[in-house]
Amino acid sequence: MLRESTNFTVVTHNLVAMSDGSHEVGTFTLGSGTLKDKIVYTYYRETGDGGIVRKRISGDLTTIYETDTLSSPILEVHIANLKGLNQNWALSSHNYRFQHYKLYLPKGSIIKEIKLDNE
Repeated sequence: MLRESTNFTVVTHNLVAMSDGSHEVGTFTLGSGTLKDKIVYTYYRETGDGGIVRKRISGDLTTIYETDTLSSPILEVHIANLKGLNQNWALSSHNYRFQHYKLYLPKGSIIKEIKLDNE
């Protein structure tokens, strides 16, 4: 589903399955570089032709909401309505101002746990 808001176009996806995890990203130049561990959410959603695709989104750009009214997860993709700016460049910058996500989960989906390790 697609809808326009004041500054963003919102695309809604019904999710078939999802999980959280981490993904290593880095840059290397001339024998040196950096490596970072990023939180990601991996999900599967149905396509319009009956198929299922796997996608991954950044945890840094995602806000999660638990709600009593859902039985399966929904993902909203908020994409900035840009004028006079290269939209592909803006979206690839992974900047919250240009694209972010709202993940709606059924109540009780998040396991709340505190674990302190003295390591």
